Amino acid sequence: MPAKTKTGEPVLFNLIIDVPHGYHITKEFLTVKFKNDTFKIDKMLTPEGKKTSLGEIVGGKVNVTINGKFVKTVKNPVIEVGYQACTEGENAMCFPPVTQEIKTGVKVEKGKLTLDQRVAGALDSSVMLALILIFIGGILASFTPCVYPVIPLTMAYVGAKSEGNKLKGFIISIALVLGIATTYSILGIISATTGSAFGSFTQSPIFIVFLGFIFIAMGLSMFGYYDIQLPYTWNTKLQPKKKGLIGAFLMGMATGILAAPCVGPIIVVLLTWVAKTGSLVKGFVYLFDFALGMGVLFVLIGTFSGVLASLPKAGGWMEKVKYIFGILFIVAALLFTKPILGKYFYLFAVLFFLPALIAMFYHKAVSKKTGLILLILITIPLIGVNFLTAKKESGITSNYATHISKAIEKAKSENKIVVIDFFTDWCSACEELEKYTWSNDDVENYLDKNAVFLKLNMTAKTKESQEILKKYNVIGYPTVIFINGDGKELKRFFGFVKPEKFLKTAEGLK
Repeated sequence: MPAKTKTGEPVLFNLIIDVPHGYHITKEFLTVKFKNDTFKIDKMLTPEGKKTSLGEIVGGKVNVTINGKFVKTVKNPVIEVGYQACTEGENAMCFPPVTQEIKTGVKVEKGKLTLDQRVAGALDSSVMLALILIFIGGILASFTPCVYPVIPLTMAYVGAKSEGNKLKGFIISIALVLGIATTYSILGIISATTGSAFGSFTQSPIFIVFLGFIFIAMGLSMFGYYDIQLPYTWNTKLQPKKKGLIGAFLMGMATGILAAPCVGPIIVVLLTWVAKTGSLVKGFVYLFDFALGMGVLFVLIGTFSGVLASLPKAGGWMEKVKYIFGILFIVAALLFTKPILGKYFYLFAVLFFLPALIAMFYHKAVSKKTGLILLILITIPLIGVNFLTAKKESGITSNYATHISKAIEKAKSENKIVVIDFFTDWCSACEELEKYTWSNDDVENYLDKNAVFLKLNMTAKTKESQEILKKYNVIGYPTVIFINGDGKELKRFFGFVKPEKFLKTAEGLK
């Protein structure tokens, strides 16, 4: 444990309990906490013991690894270790559980809490405050880059379906927001159940292809090839105003998926906290609350999109407006599939726009049959291009723990820090970080003089990679972590950052 630290800063230390020969302690009664609640333990790891009829027992030198942070300023904080000792052999006996105090000698000063630490603290302190903060976080998340391309799509779909009626636009927008909420609620339940990263799936090639398919299908609908609506038997049981709600709901689910890779501090902390609690109810409620906040912007845009769409009164002009909306969907499909298209981007651009050209210049060919054929003709090459553009793996792809240990040793001997970039081959934000930040001259100079730089490629899902992700609490890509020569985490950031912001973040770290 360091001699001096600050509140809010991550602390990792080992507590060794020396059990005398002929004795053992029962893990069920082994507890570790700090007196006066000065320290919040995020994770405690104990060695695997011997399973007996009375429980799991350990003996010898018992190494307990603790990860957490101080939450109060204090001089010489005290650790309270509770245990029950038992003798071994024929006349074995157990003593009553006892608590032993250990003075650490650490000086804890007041530190400046980061945004994610403040959010985590709020989540632990008050449910009402947490709900308010999460809702505001959802509103802020609606302005992130991943959401920008979806805004014109919302206007396109809601504007076309609401037919100039504000109330109708509002109802369809609510359906869209419920779709977003469904996606995030599912993410919350998955995080509570598995504690695993969510970015890896939502940014994977198979999901990118799926989203491309959805937006192309929406575009073909706008061009008049077919209508996306509830099955006839369902539609007859609903009010006429319900038509189009299923499409809005599905689009909302897609919107939630698109925004998921934008792993800003609030959503990352939220999912991490939910994963630690393991509560399915909290996972559902908190992520649903986040989605409602995120949906405020879409309700406002969707409500007034109908008014915008209703301005042209002539039928021919309205058809042209729908074509424009359809083109927006095709452009969105290109934007979201760009990471896997590679050198075939412009070829696919022509292929994607083929339905639009047919609809505009050869309208007789527009039919449901033609639309389905075009959808298949576009989707099959889209699936195949992933294999044609497969990238050679870069960075470190195995023995992660060994490389990290060596990097920490080197950093300590050279009085530097360790900068670890957790990335994948299919992550678009990772590509931006590589292209614009790591290749920047000022950043390269900084890393060369002040850091040992590691790029860990986490594309392959192996037991080793999952252990490293869990150890360093990585739940999205890219995640960049700064570590000092003692192995202590100094700071981290998520997603793409510009060179200037990276240098400002790294300033003064040692």
